[in-house]
Amino acid sequence: MPIIREATEADCPSISRVLCACYRWYGDNDVTSPEETAALVAKCGSVEYVQKFLSSVKTFVAEQDEQVVGMATVKENELYQLYIDPTCHRKGFGRMLFDQAAKTIAAAGFDEMHLGTGASTSISFYEAMGLRQSGEKILETGPCKGWTIALYSKSLNPAT
Repeated sequence: MPIIREATEADCPSISRVLCACYRWYGDNDVTSPEETAALVAKCGSVEYVQKFLSSVKTFVAEQDEQVVGMATVKENELYQLYIDPTCHRKGFGRMLFDQAAKTIAAAGFDEMHLGTGASTSISFYEAMGLRQSGEKILETGPCKGWTIALYSKSLNPAT
């Protein structure tokens, strides 16, 4: 039975493994160039990177058979990251993590959630979750500097 729970320091190596698998999948599916893939794996897939964000954002993991298969981070009213091990795509883990992120954002008093994605492969998922594109921006820093990302938003207020 899959579970969603808050991540702990002990999850850092497992989260790192999921991130690296996703970044390599991006490269294999022409989302990123070989150079971009290598940079993402080296910089954003390291256990040290995971430890840094774990201390600064609310992080959840999806677990199946005591194995971390996905992760999501929430920063204020933003779904900051959502990654599912590519071997576990289309099994409901993304929806479960998305729902947990939306509940967390709503519980913090926000009426709307936001996210940005540079991965064209995730757009249909986010639209199926009820998000609508609200703009674009070019990243100015980090390993994805220069990427144009699509910005999405969703009302968390059932009355709107």
